[in-house]
Amino acid sequence: MLSVSDRHLAANLAEKSAVIVKSGEGDAYPAYAYGDRRKRPLRWVSRESFQQLTSFGGLQSTELGYRVTESFARRLKSGGDHGRQHRDMEERELYVPGGVKRAAAINHGMSAFDRICRRKDHRGEPFLTAAQQEAGHTLARDYAAAGHGHINSQNYMSAGEDKTGYDGGVEDSHIRRLDAGKKLQAATAAMGEGLDKAVLAVCCHDQRLEQVERAEKWAAGSGLTLLRLGLNALVKHYGSAAGRGF
Repeated sequence: MLSVSDRHLAANLAEKSAVIVKSGEGDAYPAYAYGDRRKRPLRWVSRESFQQLTSFGGLQSTELGYRVTESFARRLKSGGDHGRQHRDMEERELYVPGGVKRAAAINHGMSAFDRICRRKDHRGEPFLTAAQQEAGHTLARDYAAAGHGHINSQNYMSAGEDKTGYDGGVEDSHIRRLDAGKKLQAATAAMGEGLDKAVLAVCCHDQRLEQVERAEKWAAGSGLTLLRLGLNALVKHYGSAAGRGF
């Protein structure tokens, strides 16, 4: 079964008649809107997402590259998720590197991590603190920026927008991906082996805690504890509680 993020990735590719150019064995492949390779890639498709979409039968090989099949595009379009997606939208403020606060659109109905963020215990307290939630979102942003994939519920474009007037380019994009990759590696190391599995699976791979517990053969219910511990390590690593910036 495809994850929510991969379904929305496919929908975005289909909408723009994008062509995925699979070259070499890199961690991500560029997808060009309408197959126009003269322009910047519309998206970078992680190798994992590419494999998932291919095995699901959602991609077909063409002379230019890989496209979303017409039948799969029709199924995505008639899936009925679009309206719910907008009903679940919420405007909130995120603190981005440098401590700058910017508005960003968050869709709580879209990812496994966001669903956990909305849950409360028997006392009515959130499962995760505000600091833990922002740490998870920061990790997801760096994961996406590094070109590994994208959790579509998180729209960080407004939060991280460059206000300097520099229009960037291919080289700048490459540098940003490398920088995000280094941040991701540092954050993963800070969590340590074991805790990183829970956090990466939920925040970056859009997996439910129950899925992770089964895959790792953890005791039922232990995933939330490990997720909290990993997020606590991230909060310490980023050096800030929520509201002070990462």
